Amino acid sequence: MPRTSHNYAQKTPHVAPSAPTALAEKVLAGLRRRPKQLPSAYFYDEEGSRLFRRIMALPEYYVTRAESEILTTHAVRIAAACASRRVTLVDLGAGDGTKTSVLLESLAVACTELVYAPVDICAEALTELEVAHARRHPQIPVASFVGDYAEGLAAVGKRFQDHVRVALFLGSNLGNLPPEEALALLGTWRRALRPGDLLLLGLDLMKDPELLQAAYDDAEGVTAAFNLNLLVRMNRELGADFDPSSFRHYARFDPRRNAMESYLVSTRDQLVRVGGECIGFAAWEAIQTEMSCKYRESDVEAFARTVGLSPVAWFYDSRRWFLDALLRAE
Repeated sequence: MPRTSHNYAQKTPHVAPSAPTALAEKVLAGLRRRPKQLPSAYFYDEEGSRLFRRIMALPEYYVTRAESEILTTHAVRIAAACASRRVTLVDLGAGDGTKTSVLLESLAVACTELVYAPVDICAEALTELEVAHARRHPQIPVASFVGDYAEGLAAVGKRFQDHVRVALFLGSNLGNLPPEEALALLGTWRRALRPGDLLLLGLDLMKDPELLQAAYDDAEGVTAAFNLNLLVRMNRELGADFDPSSFRHYARFDPRRNAMESYLVSTRDQLVRVGGECIGFAAWEAIQTEMSCKYRESDVEAFARTVGLSPVAWFYDSRRWFLDALLRAE
């Protein structure tokens, strides 16, 4: 069990494009499309993050509880895949690190040396995570990286060349991409991994569409508020003049691509000014704000093998609603 207290945190300065400029470009590009779209990556301003924490606690929203159950129940088995080895746990989009914390405890026992390497594009989020990690696991050194996930995987690999990398991408985030984009992303990550490195991938499995519908359109209306907050953010950060009361949250399951889709639907004809441009909406015209693909095990195995990853083990919650797939780079 590692006992070093050295802090390997990478303090690379984070230089991002002007947030309003980047946001305006992506928003306008999406609103010019047919059908219109808004980037779901921008759900998470301060209010959006607060609302999502409420969503995770809702009885209808099973995803967080299911994956937490998997990690709590199977952490020792997951850690056994790299027992007696030097390991860097690369946490891609770590959030507050709560779910990862359970796995770190088991890895610390199983591995001869362990480094925790959270990767995120937001330097402020990583700073908060480092503080929380030092409180929870002071014996496990941290090597955070500010940048995109592929860059982080590659940088951590160069820095700890004698370590096996165990990359985490939890929470069914892969499902927010269309299948072709998800496959391309996995391929990018595979190229950043060395043979023998591991990826633990969270995936929401196909289930009764009524369960899915309830999870994305809850009775309290928290998900609706979360979706509509996108418009509030556009108004605040881009000087737009959306009237959120003239849009309605709508969620549906698309059986053709096994995906939940969320929309904001204009309830009337209207013109909205965004970043100096005037965008027209017809009554009942929709803006797609999110897609969340649901998978079968056969889909996951096909994805993995296509990009050079081989299945090591499947870990399920007790209802088999969610899967954490452990994959090895070949």
